[in-house]
Amino acid sequence: MLAGATPALAQEQLRELCGDRPGLGSSTCIVDAGHVQVETGLSWTRTDDLGIREDVFLVGDTLLRLGLDERTEVQLGFTAFGHVRVRTPLAADEESGIGDITVALRRNLISPDGSGTNAAVQVYATLPTGDDAIGAGDWSAGILLPFGFDLSETLSVAFTPQASLEPDSDGEGHHASFGGSAGIGITLSDRLGAAVDLAVIHDDDPAGSGTEALLGLSMTLGLSANVQLDAGLNIGLNDDSPATELYAGIVTRF
Repeated sequence: MLAGATPALAQEQLRELCGDRPGLGSSTCIVDAGHVQVETGLSWTRTDDLGIREDVFLVGDTLLRLGLDERTEVQLGFTAFGHVRVRTPLAADEESGIGDITVALRRNLISPDGSGTNAAVQVYATLPTGDDAIGAGDWSAGILLPFGFDLSETLSVAFTPQASLEPDSDGEGHHASFGGSAGIGITLSDRLGAAVDLAVIHDDDPAGSGTEALLGLSMTLGLSANVQLDAGLNIGLNDDSPATELYAGIVTRF
């Protein structure tokens, strides 16, 4: 009778924690079905242009990820608070508010835990729910095609080509934006990781097109199987790019 008794249910085996942050690209991994992952952080971005300095502070820059099945997840992104300060040699102006809301669907094509050779497709739309301070003022939508592979047990590469429709700066329509990122991930220990990214995005705004180029450096520290800290630095490589961005955040799985 004892041998035939039903054993206690084994503890659910989850995939290794895989965040969409930090870095300039997008991951391919999927949150385990029925689980929620919260990724949030804060950042400071500085832009200098012809004697005008703009500082943007974001708090609660958040992504919620819900696993639907083995290869599919939905996402909800928003910024809880943003503060913008613009200074010229003669004056200064400040604004604060909340950010737009982004909804996304990701479908993994190869390796849903993001290990080895991996690939996914993601579509998204941004809704103009934010204030003037950090909101775009109109809808946008796009597609990402992230993929990557391992070079060794400690090195991996990742790529994220992307294309989108963005609101014109004059508010009269939409224009194309396209580009992508490439990065190298380094496993330093069981808990510590680092990455170097390069992103180039061309924005074809009728009022004046530009190409943003950024170099990103980031690190992650795993505190447990379900919690990870991160920090990073992005550096602008041309006049169309923000000069500097510093950020830090946390990933938590429930």
